[in-house]
Amino acid sequence: MYLAKYGFAVVNANYRLVPQIGFQGQLHDALDAIIWTNEHAHDYGMDTNALFLIGDSAATLLILYLTAVLHSPVVASQLGMKEACGTARILAIAGCSGMYRFEGGVHGTAMGYYAEGYFPTLKERIRISPYLDVDRLVVDGNLPPFYLQTSTEDYLADNTLEFARILQYRHHDYEEIFYNACLCVNSDRNKRFSEILSLTLY
Repeated sequence: MYLAKYGFAVVNANYRLVPQIGFQGQLHDALDAIIWTNEHAHDYGMDTNALFLIGDSAATLLILYLTAVLHSPVVASQLGMKEACGTARILAIAGCSGMYRFEGGVHGTAMGYYAEGYFPTLKERIRISPYLDVDRLVVDGNLPPFYLQTSTEDYLADNTLEFARILQYRHHDYEEIFYNACLCVNSDRNKRFSEILSLTLY
């Protein structure tokens, strides 16, 4: 409702989770949301030439790859989703406490645990392999500008900071917001604000 006050139409889509479905299935779920938006835009007065994607945590990874598939025939072909390329044009991506890689980093062990769920077959693993390198995805994906948001107590903060470095190195437009966790000064003096909520995107 907050965005609606300012004239934005919001489509709040969900997707199936690992291990119920692998990453390829999640990409198709996200693509279905884009297709639904295209088909119903007129019903709700939406402008499909001005689409923005917002994701939180693992959803940031999903919308990152989805946008690359939508924008780049090279990526779409590699990921076996040629039919998706050109379905929509995304003007910008906003990621909150984002997961921007499938493996490695400070939490590499935990990421490795989920990798089996994301890529349950060898075929899926081989297909995604060239783009496990997010730097290559940025180069080939024809991606829009990014808004990155994290905090001092974000479990995935290193993901956001590393991704920002990649964008900086590639001279890609982005804005990064880093919040310090703070103590609330009121009757409940011990209440900590340690999570960034989606509301802070607006």
